[in-house]
Amino acid sequence: MTSRQRVEASFKHQEPDRTPVFEYVLLPPVAEKILGRPFIEYLGGMPPWLEQAEEEGFERTLRGYARSRVELASILGHDLMCLSPNPVPGIEYAYDPLDELGAHFELKESGDPVKRVRERNQRVAETMMGDLPRDCYLVYEYVREEMRARELDLPILAPAYFHGIWTDADLMQVMVLEPEVARHHFALATQRALKVIGDYKRLGIDLVGIGGDFAGKRLLISPQAYQSFIVPEVRKCARVLREAGIYSVNATDGDIWSVI
Repeated sequence: MTSRQRVEASFKHQEPDRTPVFEYVLLPPVAEKILGRPFIEYLGGMPPWLEQAEEEGFERTLRGYARSRVELASILGHDLMCLSPNPVPGIEYAYDPLDELGAHFELKESGDPVKRVRERNQRVAETMMGDLPRDCYLVYEYVREEMRARELDLPILAPAYFHGIWTDADLMQVMVLEPEVARHHFALATQRALKVIGDYKRLGIDLVGIGGDFAGKRLLISPQAYQSFIVPEVRKCARVLREAGIYSVNATDGDIWSVI
């Protein structure tokens, strides 16, 4: 089987010749050891990659990144490539509203979490519902060029993870204290996800990751909360992808047997 046949067989619930393999993200120094040269992965932190782009030029840096990613996949015998939209120097855009709003990894011990999430929803609705810059999708074009040069045909998995809980303690509380505010949060997440999914449809992406982390050693929320708040919204994304002939991958970390 080719890599593409192997991946497609798996998603069709057919037995492939072996389990398809890939890396979600491969960071330096491991990636550099495999390549035998310096490599910057923007998923490991955008500032170093952007600094290199400023010094060497955006196109040169991005093409070099694409070349390295394809080379890593070839050396390791990967069957698909997981690729996130690339950063663009001088253009501010936020994929993750918690990063943009400075709310990541903060557990506030006082104040009103309902008020904070309500205000966050308003700011997301006002400032983060636009399209991502088109240049942030160039990585998909460049990677495909590199694969053609190597006669590789690996399906591409791209992220649209907008419905996770992650470390959002305010949201977890609001799901109990003021459910409609939480539902607004997830509805906004769906709107943002569908915008990105629309771009992926245009680009001919093969697989799209949806959902997001809601578990660690155990669930971060109850199975009932997952079914009530998140499943209906993720289902909307999955249906749009299915209609477009794109496979959806509902992804999360952690022990999720209680909802499987």
